Amino acid sequence: MRNFINLLAILVFILPLCALEFTLPDGADEVEIPVDVVSGIMIARAKVNGTELRFIIDSGASRSTIFNLNGVDSLNVGQGRETTIRGYGSLEPFKAIESSQNLIQIGELKSENATINVLTESQISFLPILGTEVNGIIGIEFFKNHLVELDFRRERILTYKDESALRLSRYEKIKLEKVSEKLYINAQVKNDSSAMPTRLLLDTGSGDALWLFEKDEQFKMPVKGFRDYLGFGMSGDVYGFRSKVDTLEIGEFTFDKITFAYPELDRENFQSSDLNRGSIGGEVLRRFEVVIDYDDEFLYLRQTRAFKDGFYYNMAGLKLREGKEELVTDVKYNYDPDKATEVRSMKKIEIGQTKTFFYRYAKKIIVSYVAPDSPADLNGIKEGDQVVGLFNKDLGEFSMGEVTYLFYRDPGSVVKLKMKRGKEYYKVRLKLKPIIE
Repeated sequence: MRNFINLLAILVFILPLCALEFTLPDGADEVEIPVDVVSGIMIARAKVNGTELRFIIDSGASRSTIFNLNGVDSLNVGQGRETTIRGYGSLEPFKAIESSQNLIQIGELKSENATINVLTESQISFLPILGTEVNGIIGIEFFKNHLVELDFRRERILTYKDESALRLSRYEKIKLEKVSEKLYINAQVKNDSSAMPTRLLLDTGSGDALWLFEKDEQFKMPVKGFRDYLGFGMSGDVYGFRSKVDTLEIGEFTFDKITFAYPELDRENFQSSDLNRGSIGGEVLRRFEVVIDYDDEFLYLRQTRAFKDGFYYNMAGLKLREGKEELVTDVKYNYDPDKATEVRSMKKIEIGQTKTFFYRYAKKIIVSYVAPDSPADLNGIKEGDQVVGLFNKDLGEFSMGEVTYLFYRDPGSVVKLKMKRGKEYYKVRLKLKPIIE
């Protein structure tokens, strides 16, 4: 069925216009929300007026927005006013409806009379970027009025009524700064004997480690690097320079040889408050147990085993995306000696068996891009090929995040893939090779 948005007529003068404000259930001290972690980004399932959608939890976004209804039959949203949305990228602003009087539920969290932007004339698909479809973003409003813990390892978010259930004395406490409702953190970037104090946006909607929007004249940018497609912003494709800097210092933590991007932005179209120095994203945050106290403006970090992971770009040269699920048949052979019958002939002896057929829908992961001269390219992988197995295991045992995670870890290690092209199967061994040491 063709998807559509139905703007419900609601008497807006009865209830005032209200942004999202999530509350815990009465009597609850904490709520756990399962998420999918893909490329360092947390994706949660939410219901908007009863329709289930998938949202990126994005602390870098001022407002929550629905920008894609692929696979959604219909969505009822409250009536609102016309507006425009703009973000990083090269496209013109999008037309949208600022819709009020909506009910949004994320797990047991609830926001009643919520306001959310809905694109009306365009659809944005993050499928080519993340490899999985999302319908929108839940912005900074998600973090207000309670403490939020981001648990990347267990793929979950926990929200707390107050800090009594948390042992925050075990965490490094870092002061945040609130600017235009968003959260910023003071840091220092060093490279080639030069240092630059910087204020960085805390951006859970970015999977990268570090973006720098501005730099001091005396700061020495790295020479070795490459121009790359950085991603898709709310206003189109974003390109820029990728490389590594010597160190990033945040509080008591130092990150060595950290990957960073310097996006090509039309700075005249952005307010100065949005163009501070840059941002930190999921590739930094995933190395910690993270607690965000929005109201009191504090960030709590406790390092995990992932803290010592190196920072690397995709060392396989392989980008993946989810395809449509396909129906597969599993066959199980059963032998019951009490019920078996023996069939004899001149040529063979057969012991009676029974077969059980199991039908299931399996994920389909497709190659969306192969970098020239990369390990994937040199092993003959082509765009459009299908990944069907990983380390001699069925792909169904792994999430998309777990598969792509392997391409960014342990340089020199080997990733074993079983591939399919048309009706033919083949296997490859990809030895991961860093783009920049």
